[in-house]
Amino acid sequence: MPFKNKADQQAWAKKYYRDNHAVKVAYRKAYYQEHKTYLRGQARSWYATNKDDYRDIRKVQSQRWAAANKPRRAKTNRAWRIRKYGLDAEAYTRMYAMQNGCCAICGKHFEKLAIDHSHVTGKVRELLCRQCNTGLGFMQDSEAILQAATQYLVKHKEKPL
Repeated sequence: MPFKNKADQQAWAKKYYRDNHAVKVAYRKAYYQEHKTYLRGQARSWYATNKDDYRDIRKVQSQRWAAANKPRRAKTNRAWRIRKYGLDAEAYTRMYAMQNGCCAICGKHFEKLAIDHSHVTGKVRELLCRQCNTGLGFMQDSEAILQAATQYLVKHKEKPL
């Protein structure tokens, strides 16, 4: 099929894709359903013999993608915060500035802080460092557990050497 220029070839390819895409997808689905056991066995076998190489390749690919898509990742993270906590980038920046970039619990300065929220109401509380936020999560946001942990630490307080 000779084409006079590249634009004609691209236009034909797009039209061909639009016209035949559904048929090709249906064929691939039917083929997979018919040969599912065999295909899964082949995949498992290949993965078993190439596990280390596969993991290394995927790790490098992921790192390369992340490095090449920093703005896209930041945009995705902001969109996730908006959906999950009802915050946008400006609200996060305001909270960060109000706390002077410091964790609301330990007071240490961090470049990035986690958004702490109530698991009961879903309301955003303040920004915490990853360690403090994880600690609260492990303590199930329970005052009683946190007080018991504090009493435990006081009870077993050791003198410095």
